[in-house]
Amino acid sequence: MGCVFTKCVCTSATSQREPPLQPSNVDISLTTDDEENVARGLQSDQQVSREGPFSVKVSYQLFLLETLNQYRQENLFTDFTIRVNGGDFPVHKNVLAACSNFFNDLFSGSDSLHSIDCEFDKVDVGIMDNMLNILYTGKCKTDQNNIVAMLSLADTLGIQDLFSKFAENIEGNKLSSSKRRVFNCHYQDALLTKLLSFQMGGLFCDLTLTMSSGKVVPVHKNVLASTSCYFKGLFRSEMREVHERNVYFGVIDEAIVEDLLKFVYLGEINITFDNLRSLLQASDYLLI
Repeated sequence: MGCVFTKCVCTSATSQREPPLQPSNVDISLTTDDEENVARGLQSDQQVSREGPFSVKVSYQLFLLETLNQYRQENLFTDFTIRVNGGDFPVHKNVLAACSNFFNDLFSGSDSLHSIDCEFDKVDVGIMDNMLNILYTGKCKTDQNNIVAMLSLADTLGIQDLFSKFAENIEGNKLSSSKRRVFNCHYQDALLTKLLSFQMGGLFCDLTLTMSSGKVVPVHKNVLASTSCYFKGLFRSEMREVHERNVYFGVIDEAIVEDLLKFVYLGEINITFDNLRSLLQASDYLLI
């Protein structure tokens, strides 16, 4: 699956996390297609050398969210379907609940809910696809004709705060309707922090890991599969553990599991002389 980048912090201290998805945590930028292509090339060449470990963490987080979005498009590890006029969209409950108050309230009300269409019967397929790209990655491409419809849908989903700066940019940058705008909402750290809080609280989880001590740890399949080839292969197999939604995890030192989960969800890991060997063994076993 190629290289996975992370931010390594050689300390045992636990940093304080800010509340996720607050407007103050969100950086929004607006470019045209051509500007986006240039920026992407510059970022790939200069990001790590210019910003150091922080940019490596950002690279990992972007990789994780893009992979989750790819799983959505391929209908892998999805657990819910949004039906609009003319199309169905398989999605992951944990991602949408982390982004949207509308979906958080909806999914929290019923664990058995598998689809919804009544709220979106007038939404265009293209608008919904763009909105899902934003919710998963913070990015989408749209033109002048779609802005009003997207802002209306954002209001329905309870994410209008994320679009306030976007609307201001549109008013101040009158580009031709034929030129698509690239909407960049850089909120990946807040989104993944929210997903980690779901995991720690056992919310929207679809798998458990059982430790050698008998302790049961809830997790999300889509997040684990995005980083670990071991889990991705396991979840796509016909093994009994997949159907029972539980994997015996006694082969991994229980003290290491929390560090591994923080790495998988956030791209951060605390490395000490005491845990280094165990982390290397666990990452080798899990194909990370």
